[in-house]
Amino acid sequence: MRIITALAVTLALVATSCGGDQGLATESTSPETATTQTESTSSEQPADASEGSSSGLTVEIEVERDGPAGKVQAEPENGEVKLWISNQSFVDDPVRISVTVDDRVVVEDDFATKDQHNSVGYRVRGLEPGVHEISATSSTNVQYSGVFTLGADSPVWLVLDYWHDDQDSAGPEFIFVESPRSVGFD
Repeated sequence: MRIITALAVTLALVATSCGGDQGLATESTSPETATTQTESTSSEQPADASEGSSSGLTVEIEVERDGPAGKVQAEPENGEVKLWISNQSFVDDPVRISVTVDDRVVVEDDFATKDQHNSVGYRVRGLEPGVHEISATSSTNVQYSGVFTLGADSPVWLVLDYWHDDQDSAGPEFIFVESPRSVGFD
């Protein structure tokens, strides 16, 4: 059964001189139960003066959950992000992972390890071309921050894996990979 969850986030940016109020709605679907929870938050964030808009700018981001690897999935179109997330830890099973892009929550969900072949795909639409910040936090307090580049004329594939092996002295970590081509899983 293919489960698709769409998340539309509207971010109103107001000119720096006026201040701003950022509305953020997040929707999360548990991979196991397919239940949906919606939560709204609000925070102050001034607009970047380089955007050159005194009347405000609305940016819509849509996140569609494609489901696990191995199922038929839609490939991202030009200017879209395909984000794969997995929990590769038998120690921390399940683990809650929250992912933000440019300080906006795009995924917040529980990820089960299963047989370590349980990558879940998401399509992210509506990001402007250019460099974007991506951050991840786990329920075990592991954090990751990095960047990726989205082109206007091509999609980008991102893989974010949570790893924790109790035999590894380094402890739990996120591993992040950016690719200009579709990624495959064994």
